[in-house]
Amino acid sequence: MLATDEFKKIIKDLSIEASTVVQKINNGEVIKFINTNINEIFESEVEVIGIEEVTLNYIEKYKNGISEEAYKWLVFHYDYLLLDRFESFETIFEKYPYLFGQIFKTGHYEEVRSLREETVFDIFSRVYRKEKSPLRKTVDRVVPILVEDILQLCSKATKDNVFFVERTVKRFVKCLNDIKSPYVNQFNEPLKIIESLLDESVKENGHHTKLKIPTDEIVDLWKKQKEWEKRFISLSHDWLVQDDGKIMFKSRLEVDANGKKRFFDEICSNSNCDDYYTRSLQDKLSIVSAIETGTILSIMQDANMYSELMGMLMSVMELISDRFNCGIENFEKDIKILDKHLQMSMQANDYDADTQIALCYGASMFICALIDKFMKSLYLYVVGVEKYISIDKVTLGQTLNPNDTFMRAYLGEKHIRHLAYFLSKDGERERIIGYNYRNSLAHWTINPDSVSISLVGQLMWLFIDVVNTIFTKLLFEK
Repeated sequence: MLATDEFKKIIKDLSIEASTVVQKINNGEVIKFINTNINEIFESEVEVIGIEEVTLNYIEKYKNGISEEAYKWLVFHYDYLLLDRFESFETIFEKYPYLFGQIFKTGHYEEVRSLREETVFDIFSRVYRKEKSPLRKTVDRVVPILVEDILQLCSKATKDNVFFVERTVKRFVKCLNDIKSPYVNQFNEPLKIIESLLDESVKENGHHTKLKIPTDEIVDLWKKQKEWEKRFISLSHDWLVQDDGKIMFKSRLEVDANGKKRFFDEICSNSNCDDYYTRSLQDKLSIVSAIETGTILSIMQDANMYSELMGMLMSVMELISDRFNCGIENFEKDIKILDKHLQMSMQANDYDADTQIALCYGASMFICALIDKFMKSLYLYVVGVEKYISIDKVTLGQTLNPNDTFMRAYLGEKHIRHLAYFLSKDGERERIIGYNYRNSLAHWTINPDSVSISLVGQLMWLFIDVVNTIFTKLLFEK
């Protein structure tokens, strides 16, 4: 971009000279210079773009050689920069615990917010993972102060500010759960009030997005499929005939995340997201779920198609139970009970609201139990070949763990993660993202108003997806 070759040569010569000088500087000189000139480096009268970042990189690299006085200066003037790199500087804070305490002088929420609350709460959780961390003393001092401040924040929540309050409260409650603090129980009622305010805020200020689900067209195509096996598989999976003639099946639950985060992903920090479960991916999963659930409900509410569906399901279960060597009479009884639950839930609209919830709860809970039982049988079938399995000790979370080598190979990582997103929980850190349907139904922590025929249809779709995933693999096993 320089105007003439003369200027280009000047810059090139300067760069070579500078490089020669830099290469002569050893690590000891760098450390000594930082320790002696920390103030001048960060607060030079002549602005040097990026000098703070470069210097912090050196401090991080040679952290054990940096003096206590230098760290003391950084804590006083640039504490947030050290907190942003806490994982690297944790050992330094453990060496000088008073410096960590100095960052949280008052412990009040305003102070924490200025340091970026999400970063601070994550640090507190990290500190408590070490039983003997000397930094726990500071966390124990600050947490009760934060409890009072954030409870006060809850009491001032309105429809106008509730989104911001909810974000803070949920972050803090997660932190309290992480450190197993009894203070977490004080937020049970405030969270209910905040959820209610959120609903009111969305009703008053939100925007409606309409998604037309073409269930009629989907069901018509479904009825035209002559082979019953393909008809059943098409309820949850697509298939492709490859060049070598082999058929490849893929669950529609295996949606792809966007390669890059959208701007919407960046600003939705009040939502429970991570780098994998971005807001965009969760929206995609919601759309897939809405379409699939709508299709299943349309079939269930037509007597002839429903009867056909249950007949196909029974036939598929016969094949699976035979291959799994678990006895047809076992799964046959299960499907008969499922049939009764589904029929009662489809008649729920004839009753009052509480009875509707009761009928749909029974169906929803039974489907979750069936999925649980089915996944355990699959786990024994897949993993039991290589090692001893005590089936009584296997949990749904274990069968839907994307880190389990055997199950990941059988189901595929995306598939297993997205099943976990609905049925249990998943996430890159501590698996805290998702609907957790199985546990929220079992422990009755779910919102009662969400227990409806739609939930029954959604869980039925997930059950059929699991069944079809196994069915398609068994069809082509030698």
